[in-house]
Amino acid sequence: MSSPHEYVEQLARGARRAARELVSATSQERARALEQFAHELRAARQAILDANAIDLAAARAAGLAPALVERLRLD
Repeated sequence: MSSPHEYVEQLARGARRAARELVSATSQERARALEQFAHELRAARQAILDANAIDLAAARAAGLAPALVERLRLD
């Protein structure tokens, strides 16, 4: 398992690679990519909301100010 720093670096490298690919993509290809992303996001909706509930509980348990906890909430 990688460290959080390594994980973030890996995500950043992937984002840079994707950005380079999108620059040369046609508008149709970009639209298809966005549609695929939207589809995957909708498919993962419940898992995202479940993870958010865990984050909210952890934030409350850590004593985070209610206003900051509210900023974490995904609805």
